[in-house]
Amino acid sequence: MTSPLERMREVYRKRGAIELFSRLVRQIRYQFSARIFGSRVWFRARAFANSVRYETVPNPYKITYINPDSVQYFSARKNKSGKNIAHTRWKDIGRVADGDWDIRSISSEYAIKNSLLYESIENHFERGVPWEQTDYVATSREHLRQDCHQNTWRATVRSEEDLWERCEQLEKLYERIETSGYKSKQEVFDSQSNDPMGYYPRTYKYTLDEVMIDRGRDGEPLLVDGKHRLFLAKVCGIEEIPVLVVVRHREYVNSG
Repeated sequence: MTSPLERMREVYRKRGAIELFSRLVRQIRYQFSARIFGSRVWFRARAFANSVRYETVPNPYKITYINPDSVQYFSARKNKSGKNIAHTRWKDIGRVADGDWDIRSISSEYAIKNSLLYESIENHFERGVPWEQTDYVATSREHLRQDCHQNTWRATVRSEEDLWERCEQLEKLYERIETSGYKSKQEVFDSQSNDPMGYYPRTYKYTLDEVMIDRGRDGEPLLVDGKHRLFLAKVCGIEEIPVLVVVRHREYVNSG
């Protein structure tokens, strides 16, 4: 994987000193906040605060294991603020919620098999379709040309170079899963090995950053975050992956 220093040199060469400085400032802020808000103490405090404000489950940060093929739909749950639930996932962990969001999730609109990203990953790794010929990459390139970032990979893919680096990261993650199996974040943390999807501060939060799901009233696992790892696990035929549950439907909790 490209080292941070090499990436800095590449940014300076292609985009100049101002862009490099801007990225360095963002990275310093990110590192500082990650050390504070990624600590075990912070997460314990957040769990306590949530238990006071909402109905929550005991041990909200427990990692469980499921078959990736059992996750067939994205979660249709909405936030009161209207934000994407993946953006507020850390605040919502452990919550219990009513509503019909789990029923609305079971539809073609939220089906993973209909996802442009899943289709593109499947076509690339199973059928050998080059990245540039996949629909997701083509759509992302069009968004970049239109200076529209909301539908490209994360909001950090802001150039063609970023886009191809993202594809390279997926290639490396796929290769590692194929050769070494699917690793939990705790295993990556303990081994001090690089994360193929990029550099992240090694904090308690990192060990929790697994594929995240909601649980519907019947226990249906509904995807919240971690789609790249989930989709690759499906393509690689992995039988079991670690997940962290974000929100559980009240009926599921009451059923024991």
